[in-house]
Amino acid sequence: MFYCTGEGILWISPDDRLIVSRLPAGTYTDVGQEYRRLALRPCTPSATPAFFLDTPEMRMVRREVEAFFDPAATARLQAVGLRHRRGIILHGPPGTGKRTMMRQLIPFLVERDAVILVDCDADYLEHALIPAIRASDPDRPIVLLFDAFDRDVSLSRAKLLQLLDGLTSPDHLLMIGCTNDFNAIPVQLRNRPSRFGLILRIDRLPDGVHERLAEQKYPTLSPADRQFAVRLTRNLPINFLERVCEMFLAGCDPDEISDRFRAIAPAESTDGHERR
Repeated sequence: MFYCTGEGILWISPDDRLIVSRLPAGTYTDVGQEYRRLALRPCTPSATPAFFLDTPEMRMVRREVEAFFDPAATARLQAVGLRHRRGIILHGPPGTGKRTMMRQLIPFLVERDAVILVDCDADYLEHALIPAIRASDPDRPIVLLFDAFDRDVSLSRAKLLQLLDGLTSPDHLLMIGCTNDFNAIPVQLRNRPSRFGLILRIDRLPDGVHERLAEQKYPTLSPADRQFAVRLTRNLPINFLERVCEMFLAGCDPDEISDRFRAIAPAESTDGHERR
């Protein structure tokens, strides 16, 4: 049982005040250490328009997530005494869309009544947070998102191993982790399909993504400004394109942007770029 505070935080209720017996589907982060109690804060959706990737990799991830919610698959696992768990690792160089793909799944997960826990402390998950969520709803699907999975593994490897396939690990659990350094993930986590059934390397963004992102996220820029931003950052991660578009919005002219860009982008990326 949880109760709400005026700050929108939910924690295990010590009495009958403002009871929330069932968490609304949505995204939460653990703030227990901040309040020295078991507590969750709802994550506020970003005001930035979502950018949707439609790539073969995204479709593979989507199919894996859809399979997690397939009741027939759940029934087959239960029939032979297996727990219902899936895991996905997305890895590759920075700026290739891994975290965009992960966040793109959130509306789909919420539609299926999932509680999504973002970057939560593994020490609290199995023995505190998940039991609190399941106390009045034992079959509730829970999704764990880790934005920097290599960092979380380095801090809590044993806890994550236990969470994924220990004797007491939770049922109906989906874990998705992103990392720029796949080699930092211990082999104990990544070499068993029961822990992570889909491990997907994403090396580069597909052609045309920079153009579509600039048009979708920055519609107030002129076509010429967007084309300049795309041309300047074509072979670079998405975040460089966004920086250039934001410079235009801040009132910088193309010459100034080119000069500033040389200070923030890899040196080799600026060779051969021309100003308008």
